[in-house]
Amino acid sequence: HLVCDLADCRDWPDLADSQRMLLELAQTLDMRPLSGPHVAEVGNGSNVAGISGVLLIIESHIAFHTWPELGQAYIDIFSCRVFEEKLAATVLQRWFKPGIMDWQLLPRRALSQLEPV
Repeated sequence: HLVCDLADCRDWPDLADSQRMLLELAQTLDMRPLSGPHVAEVGNGSNVAGISGVLLIIESHIAFHTWPELGQAYIDIFSCRVFEEKLAATVLQRWFKPGIMDWQLLPRRALSQLEPV
């Protein structure tokens, strides 16, 4: 489970780009889409506070929330399969251009004990 916190972002994907970003993350990490991507603006009219989205993948899900007025975005990549978090960071760098990127990989139980999906 990868948790990414981005700050001082200089780029913000719109709704269509947010869908593309989720699909690119899945493809880059060799994960298989199951449903979505589903994205929506948070707020209404001229008072849109950001975008939230999720892509259900066979391995679990990829979700994100953005707050452009604060320059922040948060991304979770939850997978029952091991993946290279630096690949995800490269994709996120390109889409958001953050000044600060912190991530934490949260270990799960021994993945080697799980049957492949």
